[in-house]
Amino acid sequence: MAFSLTETSRNVVDTAGYPGLAGLILVENVLPPIPSEIILPLAGVAVGRGQFTFTLAVLAATLGSVLGALIIYGLARVGGRPLLLRYGRLLRLSERDLDRADGWFDRHGAGIVVGGRLIPGVRSLVSVPAGLSEMPVLRFVALTALGSAVWNSALIGAGWG
Repeated sequence: MAFSLTETSRNVVDTAGYPGLAGLILVENVLPPIPSEIILPLAGVAVGRGQFTFTLAVLAATLGSVLGALIIYGLARVGGRPLLLRYGRLLRLSERDLDRADGWFDRHGAGIVVGGRLIPGVRSLVSVPAGLSEMPVLRFVALTALGSAVWNSALIGAGWG
């Protein structure tokens, strides 16, 4: 699966450019098994070839991250825990995952929205307790953009260098 995902990601980045990158990262946020660790370094390779600029690649990836995170945040905020428990398996969310995310959020508050964006496997989960706790949406967007920009910069930079 990783090889075909890599090839598919490369094709999307090569043919659709910045919107393709943003779209891939949006999907990566909603469907956690799709790893940004594959997609973002490919964008870095595109920077190295002169196809992308570093700044615009980071901005496109961050936009995709924020939009994807807003989908999960919105589902959690509007539908609450019952919706997430009912349909969470489609997003590979279990009740244990929700309990763990709630615990992190209770202990670390808003900081987990920024810091969690830097932890593989946790990145998408941090949107859940933020939505369940009804964190103000503008605050959520700002914190998500900050954490995502750091993550995206590091992985795009790794692919570039």
